[in-house]
Amino acid sequence: MNFNKLEKTPEDAQKPAVGQWQYLRCERTDAKKITQATVGNEVIDGQNYHFYAENSSLSVHIESSFTDKPQFFENGLPFTDKFLWIFHKTYGIPLKGKLKSLFFDKGDYRRIRYCYWRLVRDLFTHPFVKRTDESYKAELLVFSTAESIWLSQTDKESRAAKDIYNKMIEVISTLEGAQLRYHIGDERIMRRHATVEGGKFQIGTQGYSAAVIPPCDCLGDIACSLLEVFKREGGKIIFVERVPEYLGGFETDRFAKIAEGCDTVSLNTLVDTILNSVKK
Repeated sequence: MNFNKLEKTPEDAQKPAVGQWQYLRCERTDAKKITQATVGNEVIDGQNYHFYAENSSLSVHIESSFTDKPQFFENGLPFTDKFLWIFHKTYGIPLKGKLKSLFFDKGDYRRIRYCYWRLVRDLFTHPFVKRTDESYKAELLVFSTAESIWLSQTDKESRAAKDIYNKMIEVISTLEGAQLRYHIGDERIMRRHATVEGGKFQIGTQGYSAAVIPPCDCLGDIACSLLEVFKREGGKIIFVERVPEYLGGFETDRFAKIAEGCDTVSLNTLVDTILNSVKK
């Protein structure tokens, strides 16, 4: 989605499309509270919660984005002064009545968090995306597991999110230790540029003969559709430890069907599986 081409109201015409980065916070209150920073109020288990946004001089932390700038700031989620509007424009969902799902396991929280973190990532990265060096060829495409992290990430440290992130690092370290070349497949890039041609996963000028899915619970719709085609055309798909059970925050059996006839291996046997079945 091109955020710079979003339809703007007259008063927004001179402002950046993304808006000012802030932090969305949540506090328990005795009664409904309205301030200049208020985003909304919701009742959760009989208790009123006030959701409000504050500017911060610190860099915004985006889980699973790799930069030298973002830092973690407790008790807040990345937000902008235009986030509610952009979220509604992107998904057709009014986030204001579903803010509790970002902080608590309430409502359709997996789907709401998936949409939220996907939009945060896109807003944060869209000015900085750059093509990588095309001379670095690789046979392996390792799928990013950011979508899985999003399902359990709130304003507090999440053990489940950290475990998924650490497993991704373990897979990468294992491949590097065996001197196997790989690229990381990001859903946003695949949505724009990925196809399956001649039994290979094609992204731009790069062609991959095998896809490695690190331990995760969720992948996006484009990743799922491409994997289905890749399998039909004879591509090699390797799941590490387990198979995802969620598609864009919704339960699904599509990944289980993809995994039928494919290898699901432990981290210890990943390298041997690749060496025995994929041309280097």
